[in-house]
Amino acid sequence: MKVLRNGLIAALPMLAMSGCITLEQGLQQVQQATAPAPVTQSLAQICQDVKANKVRANETYRNKTLSVSGKVEMINQGMQPRYRVYMSNGAVEIFAGTDNTSQVSALSVGKTTQVTGVITLVDQDYRACSVTLKNSTF
Repeated sequence: MKVLRNGLIAALPMLAMSGCITLEQGLQQVQQATAPAPVTQSLAQICQDVKANKVRANETYRNKTLSVSGKVEMINQGMQPRYRVYMSNGAVEIFAGTDNTSQVSALSVGKTTQVTGVITLVDQDYRACSVTLKNSTF
């Protein structure tokens, strides 16, 4: 996948200069071709899968894209990722990591927003089910 992406990125300037596509169109096509598969299951189904077998659930959902709405509970700044946005969707906790300052600046605690990110972990503890995302956009 990395070789495909690197080859596509290397070809973009030539395609853009030849007038076949704009650089922006080319970048969008590369992102679509290399994007993780989207999750089609609901948060409730993901949490049922985690409760049944956490290892199998992580094998199933890790490195797939999830889009979901949730209430912003807390916004923190850290090292990697630079920002951590803690959200809730019913009984499910969503931990969304991002480096995008402008998107995080537009968020407000208590407001509901849409988040899209790549799943790094699905978990269940004594309190709740949780989903951790990287490369999140809001």
